[in-house]
Amino acid sequence: NSSSQDSGPASVEPADASLQPEVVTTKAEAGASAQCDVFGDMGCPEHCALWKEQGTLRVESRCSSTGSTPSLSDCAYVETAGWSIDDCEGRSICSVDHKCRTACNSEHTCDPTELCLLVEQSELEVFGTCFPRCDPQARDCPLGEACRVYDLSLPFGVCARLGQGTVGSECGLPTECREDLTCFNGECTRVCTTGTADGCAADELCVSGGALGVCLSRCDVSVQDCAPGYGCYDFGDVSSGACMAHAIVPPVPLGEACVIDTQCAPGSECEGNVCRAYCDLAAPQCDATFTCTSVEALAPGHGLCLP
Repeated sequence: NSSSQDSGPASVEPADASLQPEVVTTKAEAGASAQCDVFGDMGCPEHCALWKEQGTLRVESRCSSTGSTPSLSDCAYVETAGWSIDDCEGRSICSVDHKCRTACNSEHTCDPTELCLLVEQSELEVFGTCFPRCDPQARDCPLGEACRVYDLSLPFGVCARLGQGTVGSECGLPTECREDLTCFNGECTRVCTTGTADGCAADELCVSGGALGVCLSRCDVSVQDCAPGYGCYDFGDVSSGACMAHAIVPPVPLGEACVIDTQCAPGSECEGNVCRAYCDLAAPQCDATFTCTSVEALAPGHGLCLP
């Protein structure tokens, strides 16, 4: 089985326009040496900031006079002259949870107790910020923050601000969800410990993403009893499948090309980049040209109709 977790950059407007810091209006006003290095010797009289060109994917590190927000304080992107410019001071940039955090990338790494999360990516450079690591089960983050899980393959999360999304709320980032939740498949979802199901309700299945998992509603793969817009997918558990929202609407029909399971119509999943129907090995009901075949990732007794 394969699935994806959404994530991406975010920016916010200052709540009060009168509180906006003084900003340059063109790159020329920043000085002759407008380009700078946000990771090292900044080369600016004031601040080396992220410049995001509005309406494009272009991102640059350029000198700016916007850098007035201290590290770990709330930050914003100031809109000016077709660019969005972060307002953090020093070597900090505005992170995905709207706080000024230390800049990082693959060459300029964080402390061992921190994790580098993507903020923006240009054609030539990747910009991230350092977040403190935490234990999702221990609730060991500062007041006003929660342990957010960005990567289920890792046994830890990062401390970031609390969101308001409850279970089932639409989301684009884990920081949009409340404590003990992450953003999975576009929805705020409970986090669980793989192998124990700690954190899940009785009617939920802990679906592993590696070290950690997410709690999804249990269902019967043969009946497809999930809510409209969802399919019941087989994750190898003998007791039940789990409901996941379709990645595209309408979903891909049997025999058509796919990339991930949730693109396929209810009663099927993506096998070999083609949507294939589930079947019962003990009582197969595949079309005449197909054979009910055991697949290692599926629960015992379950198979797929393969040519």
